[in-house]
Amino acid sequence: MPRFDFQGTSIHAETAGTTGTPILFLHGLGCGARMWLHQMSAFAGSNRVIALDFPGHGQSAPRGECSEDIFADLSIHVLDQLNIDRAVLVGLSMGGGVALATVLRHPDRVSGVLAADAGSGSDDADGGRAMALGMAKFVRENGIAAYAETMANSPGIGAYARMGERQRDHILGILNDNDAEGIAAVIEGIQAVRPTMQARPLQTIAVPTTILVGENDRVCINASNHAAAVIPGAELVVLPGVGHMSALEAPAAFNTALQDLLARVA
Repeated sequence: MPRFDFQGTSIHAETAGTTGTPILFLHGLGCGARMWLHQMSAFAGSNRVIALDFPGHGQSAPRGECSEDIFADLSIHVLDQLNIDRAVLVGLSMGGGVALATVLRHPDRVSGVLAADAGSGSDDADGGRAMALGMAKFVRENGIAAYAETMANSPGIGAYARMGERQRDHILGILNDNDAEGIAAVIEGIQAVRPTMQARPLQTIAVPTTILVGENDRVCINASNHAAAVIPGAELVVLPGVGHMSALEAPAAFNTALQDLLARVA
């Protein structure tokens, strides 16, 4: 799988497929490219698919300075390295925020957006910031294994982990495949300071957009409703009985929403 240098940081990406509309998958905090296994396998036959590891995640090196804008520029850098002019961006949680930041920062490089379960912290920005800084401190002091166990038991990622032993082992493997300092830097640079969904100039987005959220993802419901109402022509997809990790909890329904978006892009 290809590796790229981005501002001195070694970045890993998974790629598959050679034809069709390119799709760039952007993962959530702690999850890495491996969270997209159901989507990569489903779309590789019809699309060129790419899933990167953000810094500090999976096989990408950590970096000290992190922000949504930096990760947006990284996403475009990966497209540049693969000679891709425009792509559909699919992001979950933190990755959904990065997808929105990317289309706002580089609108000519994005042909469509699916932002899933994004906007946590928008209902209580101060509380979200305090929680994020507390988690950054926790992972630095206790290491990646303790972080992985905590996240696997959290309300968000925990819903997927509680689906069965296979799912729990899968998400723990992904969460443990990270760098503790790298995760802390991402939390401080993005989770603790990212704008609320209401503060983003979403009304300027001019590409086909799908806002997807799990019915049980209570911290993202209000933000998702706002985004879908503000982005011109956006479609809101609410997955019944699904929590925060929609791409893993309900891959078939998630993939249907993505396929519908691709039809609108075409």
